[in-house]
Amino acid sequence: MCGPQGMPESTLQHLHKVLPDVRLKQTYGLSELGILRSKSKSSDSLWVKVGGEDYETKIVDGILWIRARSAMLGYLNAPSPFTEDGWFITGDAVEVDGEYIKILGRKSELINVGGEKV
Repeated sequence: MCGPQGMPESTLQHLHKVLPDVRLKQTYGLSELGILRSKSKSSDSLWVKVGGEDYETKIVDGILWIRARSAMLGYLNAPSPFTEDGWFITGDAVEVDGEYIKILGRKSELINVGGEKV
C-alpha cells in the first residue's frame, strides 16, 4: 500500500493463500514526506507499523499525522500544508492496534491527479 489506496483484505488473503512462501509487506508513503519505514504485522495482515528514524507519527481524531525530517518545504504559491510545529495532517483515517495502524482510506474527497488537487 502506498498512500490511502489500500489493498482489499480479500485480495491480500487470497495472495497469501496461493503464494504461502512469499513474504508480503504493507508500506506507506506520501509525495510530501517520502516512503516511511514499515513493518507488517504479518504477511496476511493489513496492519502495519510506520515511522522509524527521522519520522514521528501520531493519531488525532482517527487521522494519521506525520512529522519528518525529509518533508518537502511546501507547494509553490500555496499555503503550507504543515502545522506550525511541522506536522503533516495526511487526511488518512486509521484504526489503531497498539503500535500498528490499518489505513481505512482518505478522510477528505480531495485527490491529487497529475499534481492538481481535485
